[in-house]
Amino acid sequence: MRAVLGAGVRAYIPKTTDDALIATILKLVLSGGSYVPPVLGGMETDGNFDAPATQASASAVAKEMFPQLTRRQREVLGLLAEGLSNQEIGERLDLNLSTVKSHVTAILRTLDVENRTQAVLKFQRALG
Repeated sequence: MRAVLGAGVRAYIPKTTDDALIATILKLVLSGGSYVPPVLGGMETDGNFDAPATQASASAVAKEMFPQLTRRQREVLGLLAEGLSNQEIGERLDLNLSTVKSHVTAILRTLDVENRTQAVLKFQRALG
């Protein structure tokens, strides 16, 4: 795995990945982003691949780069970046679906983007 990521692969999609998530990952990669499943996110690489930061450091960067977002919105944005659906975010944060949708809408408006993919790209660029 390290050799493949180090060689410049921009995404690793396990075959057990949900079909809806695969479509989101492909959009992200086609827009210039990269993806590694959260379980592999801490993997160090020797190449140009930018593995996602840990949740703690991602949250700290999000707070610094997007101070206009609330703490909860930064948490939701981090989970969006992991490729989670609204339902999965709600389950992870113990929020109902309408609350998650409200946070996502506020994130899009605050970051001045049109969709989740653009929000995730903006977030990933902020991570460096």
